[in-house]
Amino acid sequence: MTTRLLFHASYCSYVVGQLLGPIEKNFFAQKRDKDVSYLKLEDQFERQRPRDASSRYSSYFACGSLSHCEAYLRAEQQSGVIDSGRGQTRKYYRVEMEFPLKAAMALVYRASTKWTDTATMQAIIREYWQPTKLWVFWEFLSPRMKVVEVCSNPSFIEAAVAWEHYRHDSNLAKELFP
Repeated sequence: MTTRLLFHASYCSYVVGQLLGPIEKNFFAQKRDKDVSYLKLEDQFERQRPRDASSRYSSYFACGSLSHCEAYLRAEQQSGVIDSGRGQTRKYYRVEMEFPLKAAMALVYRASTKWTDTATMQAIIREYWQPTKLWVFWEFLSPRMKVVEVCSNPSFIEAAVAWEHYRHDSNLAKELFP
């Protein structure tokens, strides 16, 4: 079995050794069910998903570093995908994923801005599933995830650098897919 050590951020509590998945829909997908436009976007990703790739609907998401996890949550909050987390504590974990798919996270938001341009949206989604460009901020997807360590929060400086990585990819997506 090919596994990879990554990092996961969540408002959910997990314990070391806990094996998560497979699941019907992940936590954020359940929270997004009320947002019809989100579901339509995910349906577009599903239509173009390679046969051997994990569904975004049933996957856990992870990043290559703790600081990228922090930037991930920030991006999700700023785009309105998840609530602000008021009254909730962010939790960070080192996780092990089986055969994770690697994709450029910024492309999901970029695709959401291209509803009236089907050809561009499809090109963005193709790049998401089979990246060819020099992206720096990756999300990893897998229907299974094992918690191997509870981690401390990333430092403010680390999180700021990670946010710049996300902004780099967001700008690259705008440049490639105007």
